[in-house]
Amino acid sequence: MKTLGKQLAGSRPYGLIVVLGWLLQSQSWLQVAGKIVVVELPEQISQVPTGVNYDNPFYATNISGTVIGYSANQVCYRITTGATVDAVLPEPVPINLSRGSALDTCGSWLNAVMYDPSEDVVRGWYHEEWECDYARNSYTNKSIAYAESHDGGYNFSKPNYPDNYIITSPPGNSSTTHQTGEGDHTVVRVGDYYYLYFLDWNAQPTGPRVAVARSHVQDGGRPNSWWKWHHGNFSSPGRGGECDALEGIASASSVRYRTRQNDFVAVEPPQLDAHTEFAHSQTWDREANSPELYAYISLVGPGGAEDIDTNFYLYYTYLEVPDLSATETLLAFQGGSNGTHAWATTALMLRAYNYSARTLGYLLTRPASGRRALYDCYLNASAVYMTGLEGECADGIILRTLGYAADAATTLPAANGFAPVQLWRCKDASSARYITTTSACASGATSSSLGWILTRTQA
Repeated sequence: MKTLGKQLAGSRPYGLIVVLGWLLQSQSWLQVAGKIVVVELPEQISQVPTGVNYDNPFYATNISGTVIGYSANQVCYRITTGATVDAVLPEPVPINLSRGSALDTCGSWLNAVMYDPSEDVVRGWYHEEWECDYARNSYTNKSIAYAESHDGGYNFSKPNYPDNYIITSPPGNSSTTHQTGEGDHTVVRVGDYYYLYFLDWNAQPTGPRVAVARSHVQDGGRPNSWWKWHHGNFSSPGRGGECDALEGIASASSVRYRTRQNDFVAVEPPQLDAHTEFAHSQTWDREANSPELYAYISLVGPGGAEDIDTNFYLYYTYLEVPDLSATETLLAFQGGSNGTHAWATTALMLRAYNYSARTLGYLLTRPASGRRALYDCYLNASAVYMTGLEGECADGIILRTLGYAADAATTLPAANGFAPVQLWRCKDASSARYITTTSACASGATSSSLGWILTRTQA
């Protein structure tokens, strides 16, 4: 297992993060399933501009040697511009894609960009929403539209607006009670075609499903050039046509094509509903008891979304547990098991590990006097994970800094709704390790204290 990036240290800001993920490979553009591969570790904070919620998958592309990265929250922004995807701007820069007066009255979110040197134009495809009331069960109506840039991807326009939409649901699929429509997409080019993977939100109450449409490159991905996959071929019009669900894929925004391997890849989203601290957040507002929020998965290489043949990053948006004060933040620390071995971490777990029913507690994010770092270790010889202190991961590799525990309960910060609890690492007769906050390990197991952390005293 290789490592990529820096170990986690300090506070996690709002923004994009490189994380552990699950990669699905396929030799077919349609049936994305098969071999499961672990994305390289450990996670790394991406210090993106503050001042905007990243309500969209991060997307970057190479435009005449300049790698530009985009995100959005009803208004679209440039957030990276330079030789690689790491060239972060000091603040988000609007690109002239925002709310309009048609199918985009609730906002625009740029999800895919392609440079076409034959016409010296940057083509963009943005997610749009109308008739929305996010406070009422997050209801909104989704579709996809076409945009262009004639200054190298710095600013975009909506040609022939409002007749620039390319993907809409069949007639009658609007709603005032739930999310519906077709959107949340990405676009990849393979040979002579653009393939647009999107979520069909009309399959209620089972939730969204992934579908696909395509447009010939010569048509430029413009309106009326897209055809949805339906009944075994690309025969259904992008505007108002029916679509079929694809097998074995749950994430549309993460689909990419690897030229060297000649295959499509996508990330299988983790089972967040089973993880009590990472799920069920319906709002960006950080309330007192809000959990961590993970969303909007995408794959991007150092040179952009098309550059993932050898190395790539897995990005998602991360919102932290609310601040204890202006100087302290908490990380949810949860345990899990694969049936044989335990694992406790502040990151997302491999799907083979099932999360426990409750959170072990919360770690601090900043080093300070009277605190000790806890590390997520992977022991190569026994192929197990271990929570370790400084110097205890010599027989393996450090995947990440999990956070910080206090040397004593009295040195933990005071916070309403939280109380100190001692963290123990146990090792039983079979050398199996697990983490607990009970006063003692099971009978016959040895114990060692990892320090003091915080636990909730009120839900």
